[in-house]
Amino acid sequence: MAAAPRKGPLTPSALEASLAGGAALPLYILEGDRKAGTDRIAIERCLAMVRAKVVGTDRGAESDWNLTILTRDRLEIAEMLDAAATMPLFSGQRLVVVRGVSELLQPQDEGGQKEQIARLAGLSAERGSSVLVLVEPPLDGRLRVHKALVEAACIVTCPSPTAEEMPGWLAGEAKARGLSLARDAAETLAAITGTETMRARQEIEKLSLYLGAEGRAKPIPVAEVAAVAAGGAVADAWRMCDAIARLEEAEALRLARELLEAGEEEVALLGAIAFRVRQMLLAAEALARRVPPRDIPALVRAWGSTRTVLEKNVARYEAGGLVQSLRDLTWADSAIKKGADGHETMLSLVSRIIRAAGEPRAGPRCGLARGVVRG
Repeated sequence: MAAAPRKGPLTPSALEASLAGGAALPLYILEGDRKAGTDRIAIERCLAMVRAKVVGTDRGAESDWNLTILTRDRLEIAEMLDAAATMPLFSGQRLVVVRGVSELLQPQDEGGQKEQIARLAGLSAERGSSVLVLVEPPLDGRLRVHKALVEAACIVTCPSPTAEEMPGWLAGEAKARGLSLARDAAETLAAITGTETMRARQEIEKLSLYLGAEGRAKPIPVAEVAAVAAGGAVADAWRMCDAIARLEEAEALRLARELLEAGEEEVALLGAIAFRVRQMLLAAEALARRVPPRDIPALVRAWGSTRTVLEKNVARYEAGGLVQSLRDLTWADSAIKKGADGHETMLSLVSRIIRAAGEPRAGPRCGLARGVVRG
């Protein structure tokens, strides 16, 4: 007999331990976290663990006959429960997986709702012939049957890694593929991919294909990550933002121009620049509070090369000018949406930010792009 569903959500590791120590529970809900986001790789791994426990890892006929996958836009809860009530062929249990559903439909009449609530209660009471797994179901807490479904289920929560955890997550994924990421390379890749694990895994796979045996012989450096990740475009945008943070106008404009001429969308560059300007402003404010420069990168969640850039240049930043830079970002976004030339607006924005942000490095300055209405 399976244990009663545990109160409170399980982590993927707790699910693994539970399955290793006993039978699968009758009903699982695999979901992400509303605030932290969803680690869909973890969800797929949890589903694979349940599948291995219930129908085994072989993809033979017996396993397939005892596997039902329900995926459609709108699904009647009755159909899901009927599938779970179907006896398995041969021996063992049937696994019913519900995924890719936009709407779970409960009965309109009170009698039908009560019947389904009773069936859910019976399903969760003891181990039966089937295990039902709902993957990221669209649940509405106002609906009676949906509430009963949550109460009956063992909920497994798979939140995305935090920004601080992501470099370690990437290093682990790389190690699983026989690769070794240098620490600064893992931090740089984390800065490029964010906390989206599916995208991050794709970048690890690209590195594996690109480097081959070379990637297994020694730690992968930052330069290789920058060359491969997201086709190089995101890494190039990151280098442009580092140039802005160094207040190097000519270099920042050169990189911005190359990105724009390569077809990079202005909105993507605006987002990258806005993120870096906020980091610069937080760094300037931290320095004003007498936070040591060496401690500031961690405080503003800077990774990879950006850590060094901020630590070396934070003393040159002017908080008031960076606040104005945030206004300039709003101006540029509005100007582009109103039909202004996107390339000229972006180049003008880069110059305005660097000139407002602090004391520029010695050297020739580039003029503002002409033909742009000033905000």
